[in-house]
Amino acid sequence: MLVRAIGVSMVLLLAVVNLPAGADTATPKHIQLCVWYNGPAANLQAIHDIMWMYQQYHRDVLVHLTVRDPALAYESMVKWCGKEAKSAPDMVVIPDLWLPQFAEYLQPMDEVVRPERLREICSAVLNQLTVGGVLRAVPWRVDARVIYIRRDLREAKQAERPQSWADVAKLAAELHDPPKVYGIGLPGSAQGDGAAALLDIVWALGGTVVDADGKISLKEEKLAEALSSYLEVARAAGQPEVLTWSQAELEGLFVAGRLGCVITDTGFTQRLAQSGVEMEYEICPFAKDGEGSGDVTVQGLAIFRSSAVLEECKQFADLVCGQRCQKLLSTLGGVPANLSLIKRWKQNQRQRGLVANVERGFGLPPEAWPRLRGALGAALYAVLSGRQLPEAAARQAVELLGVEGGEQ
Repeated sequence: MLVRAIGVSMVLLLAVVNLPAGADTATPKHIQLCVWYNGPAANLQAIHDIMWMYQQYHRDVLVHLTVRDPALAYESMVKWCGKEAKSAPDMVVIPDLWLPQFAEYLQPMDEVVRPERLREICSAVLNQLTVGGVLRAVPWRVDARVIYIRRDLREAKQAERPQSWADVAKLAAELHDPPKVYGIGLPGSAQGDGAAALLDIVWALGGTVVDADGKISLKEEKLAEALSSYLEVARAAGQPEVLTWSQAELEGLFVAGRLGCVITDTGFTQRLAQSGVEMEYEICPFAKDGEGSGDVTVQGLAIFRSSAVLEECKQFADLVCGQRCQKLLSTLGGVPANLSLIKRWKQNQRQRGLVANVERGFGLPPEAWPRLRGALGAALYAVLSGRQLPEAAARQAVELLGVEGGEQ
C-alpha cells in the first residue's frame, strides 16, 4: 500500500527559505510545510521556487522545508492526528489513499481556492482529493498508469506501436525472447501491485470499476475477461514465476534491459532518468475509446485545521493551484493536473502518452482502493496459481466486494 500511496515521491518538511530583499523580519510568521521525498536534492528546486513565489506576495511570512524518509510518512500522520498533534506541521503532502482516514483533521479546500483555478484542474484529480463530497487537499503530484515499451526492440521487430491492450499483448509475445528478454513484466506477488495492473486491463478491455458517484461498479464478466487475459499474457510473454515478482522488481528488470514492456506509473520516467541507463523507450496509454482509461493517483497538499497560521496556509494552497505553480510541480516526476498544461503536453510526442489518461481517465475514490486491492489481489493470485479458473475467481471477488449482479 505504501508503494502505491507514495510512489517514489515524497515526504519533505520544508527548510528555511531566505526572505526577499526588503522584507520586514521583525515579527515574521512561520509556515511549516511537510512533503515526502527520497530522490536527489536537485529535484526539489520546483518547491523552492514555489516558496519564493509565495514570499514575494507575503513578505512577512517564512516557509520552512525539511526532508524526511518516506517510510515514516504514515506513522507520522497517525501521530500528528493523535497524541503528537502539537508537533504537526501546518501543511502536509498526503497520498490520496490516506485522505479518508485523516480527513477530519484537514482543512476543507472548496472555499480556499478561487473557483476559476479549480475549474482549470482536471476532474479526475479533484475526485481523488475529495472525501465525502468535500475537497480536502489541492493537487501536488499526479501519476497515471501507462505502459513503457522498449522502442528499439519494437522497431527491430518492425512491429506497430500498440493502440490497445490486445496490441500490447501481441507486441509482448513478439518481443519475448527468454531468458535474454521477457516480453512484458506482470506483478503477481502479494502486495506487489498486481491488483493495480489488473484494474488497468479491466479498463483497457472496456470495463468500469466505479460509477459516476464513486461507488464500486464492477461487472463479473469483465473481471473474468481481464483475469483470463492477464493469465494468457503471463504464460505467453511474461517473466518466469510471475507470483514472486513485485512492481519495483519488474521496474528494475526493465532498467536492466530484460523486459520489452512494463506497466507502471508516469513517475517511472524520472526513475529511469535517475538510473543513468541510456535506453530507447516510448510510452503508451491504456486505450479505451471515448471513455476514461486507467487509474490516476494523486498526492495533495493539505492544511492541518490546528494550524496557527491558517489564513497564510490557505493563501499558499490557492497559489499552488495556479497554472505557474502547477507547471513547476509537474517537474517533480508526475504529470500536470492543469487542463491547459495537459493540452500543451499533448503536443509533445513523449509527453502525449503520459497525459492521455489524466484527461480521459477518472481516479478511484480513496475509499474504494483498499477494498478493491484485497479482492482483486486475491482473485489474481487464485488464477495465476491455478487454484481457480478466471470465472470462479471473478465471481468470488464480486461477492467479496458486495457488488450485487455485477454492480454495487
